[in-house]
Order: sequence, then C-alpha cells, then structure tokens
Amino acid sequence: MGPVLPYNPAMSRYAIVAAFLFLAAIFSWAPTALAMPPDGAHDFDFAFGTFHTHVRRLPDGSAKWITTDGIVTTRKIWNGKANLEELEIPMPSDYLEGITLRLYDPTAREWNLYFADSRTGEVESPEVGRFANGRGVFYSYEMIGSAPTYVRQTYFDATPTSYKFEQAFSWDAGKTWHPNFVASLNRIDPATVKVPQPPATPLSAQQHGFDWQFGLWNIHMHALLHALTPSSQWEDLKGTVNVMKLWSGRANLAEIEVSGPTRHLEILALRLFQPQTRHWTLAFAGSGGGALGAPMYGSFKNGRGVFYDQESYNGRTVLDRFVFFDTAPNSARDVEALSEDGGKSWTTIFDNRHTRTRSVPAIKYVPH
Repeated sequence: MGPVLPYNPAMSRYAIVAAFLFLAAIFSWAPTALAMPPDGAHDFDFAFGTFHTHVRRLPDGSAKWITTDGIVTTRKIWNGKANLEELEIPMPSDYLEGITLRLYDPTAREWNLYFADSRTGEVESPEVGRFANGRGVFYSYEMIGSAPTYVRQTYFDATPTSYKFEQAFSWDAGKTWHPNFVASLNRIDPATVKVPQPPATPLSAQQHGFDWQFGLWNIHMHALLHALTPSSQWEDLKGTVNVMKLWSGRANLAEIEVSGPTRHLEILALRLFQPQTRHWTLAFAGSGGGALGAPMYGSFKNGRGVFYDQESYNGRTVLDRFVFFDTAPNSARDVEALSEDGGKSWTTIFDNRHTRTRSVPAIKYVPH
C-alpha cells in the first residue's frame, strides 16, 4: 500500500537534514561491528498478485474512522528486485487511485518506496526501510499541511494468502505514533476481480500522449560511451521495451532491457500525467541503484513529446532533453541530448529506434 498524503512541495534543506538525522537514528542504532542485514531483494514476494483490501482510514482532522474496500495488485519487475503496486479504493467522498513503485538498493540492502496519486500525478518522497523478523518498516519526512511530519509504513503478518499494512504519523520525532490508515489484504483470483471504476473526469488529448506506445517493442539503442568528452565512441545495444498502461492511460511504466558489447542495462521509465498542468513527468531508474531519478517535465504536440530537466553530469550542471518523435503504429524514435550552454547547443547521448512486436497492452498482473 502507498501513503495517503496530500501533494507536498519540496522539503527545505533543514527538513532534509532533520529527516536524515531521524532515519540515521532509526537504522544506525546498532554497533558498527554488526554485519550488514541479509539480502532483501525478495522481501516483497509475498505481495505479488491480486488482493482484496479492507481499509480503515482516519481523515485529517477527524476522530472518526471510515471503512471501505478496494483492490490491490502487485506485479514483479527485475525478478523481484522491483515491483509495481496498483491500488484502487473508493472513498466515501473521494477515489484513491495510486501506484507504489518499490525499488531495491542492493548496496544499502534497503527498499525505496515511491507513491503517486492520480489526482496530482506527482511522486512523493520515498519511504525508505527494510524487513526484519517478518516486518517491513519504512520511513519518510513530509510536510503535512503546515506540520513537519514523520511518516511510518509497516507491512506485517504476511502469509501465502494475506498480509497487513499500517501507516502512522509522528509529530514528536518518533516518540509517539498515530495510525491513520490500516489495511487487511487477502489474496483473490484475478479472473474474478471487478476493479472499481473512478468517477468520470473531463478528457484531455494530452493525457493520451503515450497511447501509441502501449505494448511490446524491439529497441535498437545507439549510445555515446563518454558524453561531454572529446571521445566520439558509440555502442549499439539491442533489446526490448514493454510499456504497461496504468490509470486508463494517464500513467504508464516502460520496462527497458538491452545488451551490448560492454554492458547489460535494465531501466524503468515511469510516466505520470498531471491533470492540473496537463503536462507529463518522466523519471528513470536502473536495476543497480534502487532509486528513482528526478523527473523530467514535458508534453506532446503533433505527435512529438519533448521533456526537460536540469541535472549534474560528471560534476557539471547540464540541461537534459528527451524527445519522442516519428511515432507510427509500428515504429518510433527517441533521442536524449545534453547541453552545457543553456540549450544553445546539444550533444546527443542516446538515439533509439523502436519496432513494435505486440500491440496488445501488457496486462496488469501475470501470475508468478
């Protein structure tokens, strides 16, 4: 399950430091001589599949709990080193349609949980933690309204057919915790599921910007090996791209796997539509890092999607541009480029060509 939080602006530097100190206190209390925790790449295997969820929720500012029921589906990615949870839960006065992308960091041996709500199309700050003795505990630091708040999420009592989840807030640096979202989940046959439908919303052509890409593709990736250097050595990698439709097309997840002479890459691209701005975000993750990168922002016009962000590349601040174009029913192309001069000139680092192999969108859940 993912956090039920309002959209929050970026945290201040002070808040980030405070969160770091709090998490350090939680995860580093043991003597440094203790061994690293065991590998946890399969900690979430119990959640793969489709579940009925019975939810108790305490709305903000209320002392009265409300109850509701919904569907939660979790799909395995990267042989379990990542997974995608989809939840659809009707509320008395709202509708919760969310996803949680869980990424395993093999170096830290902990998980990063990234939640997004279809009402905003924004990814929240990750919940970070690990499993021990059958309990998975994850923490983050958020601004809830005007109050700095520590958030704790716990997965527990997992069996082959069920598990439980609790979210709690703390306003005193973890001394006391106040649960506000509790769920009991029981496995069901996906063939019998009737997924609740969200209320109808005004359609926007922009929210269908990625409809052309749903399904399975072959990809030929032409990659610059040493970007922003005098080197002009390129490498060709080949593989597949599988694009899964989410939220009726207002979000999608692309799984990219390619191999070349010197490397094998596993990449995820999470694309979310923002209904307020009518723009898309595009964020990437690699299987070796366990973290989702900062989002690129952009939109589609006349079959061409252009996305930008600013990032650090080898210690230098650069602009990053990603462009989708030449999109046809069975072929497409995208190019990524960097600029060191504020967009006056661009250096292409990836030039990718796609050929469709299957047009049927990937299903939400494939039994494992």
